[in-house]
Amino acid sequence: GYLTDGTLTNTGLVRLDGGGGSRGVRSTTGATFRNEGTVEHVDAQPFYIFSADARVENAALWDIQSDADLRGFNGDMSVFSNEATGTLRKSAGAGVTDIVASPLVFENAGTVEAQAGEILFSRPSTHSDGAVWTAASGATIRFSTGGVTISGEITGAPAGTVQLSDAVTTSAGGATWNFSGVGLRWQNGYFTDGTLTN
Repeated sequence: GYLTDGTLTNTGLVRLDGGGGSRGVRSTTGATFRNEGTVEHVDAQPFYIFSADARVENAALWDIQSDADLRGFNGDMSVFSNEATGTLRKSAGAGVTDIVASPLVFENAGTVEAQAGEILFSRPSTHSDGAVWTAASGATIRFSTGGVTISGEITGAPAGTVQLSDAVTTSAGGATWNFSGVGLRWQNGYFTDGTLTN
């Protein structure tokens, strides 16, 4: 089932574990699912965010324990917003969790963490000051399609792979990469606008 209108806030534990049904946020007038507790995405079915002003706000822990996707579908722009206090984590599943399908965009001021498998960005993403990208040994975060826009300082201390394979721009004022660990792997893609400092 879908949240279709209004704002629903979780302050406890929600488990996405239902088998074959589709679920998520689908709106024609604006609907927001706000997480201030814990979301455990246990099964492998996607969580959909689509149509006009459909929005997820993650202010705490969204823990993907499978190879499930965060997926758009159709309609106007929809958003997954990972706030400064938020962590989007993939803690299990040896395959790929894809942030995928128009019209979804990903906004990040918090932490994106791969403990297992791969988190793949196949949609536009923005990352603001204080954002963290980190991967455990054997795990991967990969930016592939849609473009990456950064501002302020982006940090991480990955033991695994944080890989850029997409175009990068900075907002006004420029941006800084500050990675330790094994660092950021810039595989391909162009820096196309602004000032980027390493």
